[in-house]
Amino acid sequence: MTNGRTLLWVDDDGEERFLYERYNLERKGWTITWAFTVLEAARKLAEKSFDAVLLDQLLPPQKYEDEPSLWGGCALLYWLRGGGLLQDTREFDFVADLNPRSNNQNIRVTLVTAFFDDQVMSYVNNAPGPAVELVKKPIAIAHLVASLEVRSVIIGGGGL
Repeated sequence: MTNGRTLLWVDDDGEERFLYERYNLERKGWTITWAFTVLEAARKLAEKSFDAVLLDQLLPPQKYEDEPSLWGGCALLYWLRGGGLLQDTREFDFVADLNPRSNNQNIRVTLVTAFFDDQVMSYVNNAPGPAVELVKKPIAIAHLVASLEVRSVIIGGGGL
């Protein structure tokens, strides 16, 4: 089944860790492009249009070898939505040199997290643009698919 839906999956764990999830999404017609760092994702969002982004919360800034940052997913979200740079961190200032394609700024974003940090969740809940769906790791495929299929309401920082 192909319906032309494109997904940018941003996770430093890589696609090998998510074979089951990828298989199920591809069966539902999603074409998946992978990025492993904030910089790689920002470049792809500046170059190509997507229908949705699946975004890990904990991401390395520029190189795969970099230490993942608690703020990685949030920094990319704010940049994508045109909200500028995060005031609490400067490790992602490099994205200011890139601009997301305008049609990517309001696409569905699902933030995947293994835990909830109150400060990060506050930023996510107050991010500009459409609501962000939160999916907790380990990923439940039904919840993941539902988060990508419809525009969802924000699920607050209390957990799922």
